[in-house]
Amino acid sequence: MKWILTYWAKIGGLGAIAIVIACLFMDFTEIQLLLWLHFALLLLHQFEEYAYPGGFKRFYNENIWNKSFLTQNPLSNAGIILVNIGLAWTVYLYSAITHEAQLALAMGLLGVSLLNGLLHSFLWISLKMYNPGAVTGLFLFIPFSIYALMRIGTLAPTEDIRAGITVFAMGVILVPTFVFAAYHLKNT
Repeated sequence: MKWILTYWAKIGGLGAIAIVIACLFMDFTEIQLLLWLHFALLLLHQFEEYAYPGGFKRFYNENIWNKSFLTQNPLSNAGIILVNIGLAWTVYLYSAITHEAQLALAMGLLGVSLLNGLLHSFLWISLKMYNPGAVTGLFLFIPFSIYALMRIGTLAPTEDIRAGITVFAMGVILVPTFVFAAYHLKNT
């Protein structure tokens, strides 16, 4: 587990670079390109949170933990792995691979990324201090998610848009649920 904790975000950062380079040479449709770039942005965001400059776990536990119903549990190492690799890598990669077949998933995940960027930005402003993930949240997640949602939204049928809202809600619920589960499973 220590090896994974030490290197997962760095490996993700290298993966983001590889994805961006691959996107330059692959003959992707617009949706495929957007979803692979979305996955790359997730990896860059996690790199900022946990590798360089890193420190999101400490920031969360000192400034966010126990401030609302959704943040009642501290962020543990198991929670970091479960949320970021087990949940995020899995569904963002699946979204990129399945692209047009899963527009609802793509839109829901873009909504989660948009909210993530907004929350990091809000914390930066309200606490008047940098938080790991704020730069990629503000300058990458927010503009990219808005653009991609607008582009995909014009191509998606209404039922996919409605389902995307459900996926978004599930994502908002699953992240604190995974943090809760990881913390309590570790401490039982």
